[in-house]
Amino acid sequence: MEAGDLSADDVQFFQDLDLLVLGTPPEDYKQYTQQLRNECPREDVSSYDKMRLKLLQTLCRIPSIYMTKEFSESFESTARSNIEQEIKDLQSK
Repeated sequence: MEAGDLSADDVQFFQDLDLLVLGTPPEDYKQYTQQLRNECPREDVSSYDKMRLKLLQTLCRIPSIYMTKEFSESFESTARSNIEQEIKDLQSK
């Protein structure tokens, strides 16, 4: 393996790290989603909400959000719960 090459396991681990926020405690996740939304220009909030909803609905359809067993066992349930709640919140706007 060359310096800088990543194994498939490494790639899966880093993908899971990127998605870790989905599996944080609900209050932390809610704060994160609000911060994301606040970064959006006011005139684009509606578009942001629609795109975010579409992304979250797609995540709900995949069998496992996390690629590694460790992340899946530790965070999958909370991530799905957070996503489902955010979908409800977005649909009620």
